[in-house]
Amino acid sequence: MSEKLKISSPKSRANQKPQRVVSPMVKQLIRGFLVIILLAIVLVIVWYGTRIDSMQIKRIEVTGGFTIPHSLLEEKAWREIDGTYLGLVPKSFVWFYPKEKITMSLQGTSRIKQTALEIVDKNTLTILFDEYVPFALWCQSENDDTCLFIDHTGYAFSEAPNLTGSAFIRFVRDDDEPVLNEEIFPSELIDSTNEFAMALQNDLGLYVTHIKMVGTYDIDFLVAGGGEIKISQAKSFEKSLKDLKIILNSEEFVHLEPGNFQYIDLRFGDKVFINEEFPETVGTTSTSTN
Repeated sequence: MSEKLKISSPKSRANQKPQRVVSPMVKQLIRGFLVIILLAIVLVIVWYGTRIDSMQIKRIEVTGGFTIPHSLLEEKAWREIDGTYLGLVPKSFVWFYPKEKITMSLQGTSRIKQTALEIVDKNTLTILFDEYVPFALWCQSENDDTCLFIDHTGYAFSEAPNLTGSAFIRFVRDDDEPVLNEEIFPSELIDSTNEFAMALQNDLGLYVTHIKMVGTYDIDFLVAGGGEIKISQAKSFEKSLKDLKIILNSEEFVHLEPGNFQYIDLRFGDKVFINEEFPETVGTTSTSTN
């Protein structure tokens, strides 16, 4: 079967509609317009979606601590939650609230030890915190009132006001300047020296106001009313206390009391050196606990 040839005449070609050719620029404009519409839809969804009432932080509850006002921490948290991200998403939106910034702000509060944040019932931000408890003071010298608060581990966590009296024992380290966020002594030494000071008070009636580290091993205990008890870590605290009791209970030195001696030196084995000061005379006595 022979194929029929299609003959195209000028008239038939004139009746054909010309095909429209879309330029690349127009295509780009159309794509850009569609992207803008899609972006606008997304922004509208984000705008209204992140403002759903049930997904906003409406309350802040603070738990923990002893002395830090809860209202202070609430105020700091609200300050960080106020406002929006890029003018679009509210910072109170529970999925994107500024947890790290709130934590940093809270940690900047004096005496704050650690914090934890948790969203409860979608609308409540709970702040749990612990605070450092003042145990003693770290001072530059026994005559200086510039001190830092330390906790029971010896960690300096806050500046102390100009305190009078002897509510807190003052620790001194070779007249070194106190440094915030550092430890004056290892916690074990803090415990040992404090136990020794308590024993002096409870067993011998000697109330310690200052504990001073001198060099690597020597420790001076300054007594209220005047006088120092000198010991060395090279000798056990128990042995030093035992020797001191023997001396103060002996007939020769039963008269010793705060204010009438300069120091009792227990650093040298069984030898004890006593420097007595009186209004008219000054004398140094050496004795043995053997």
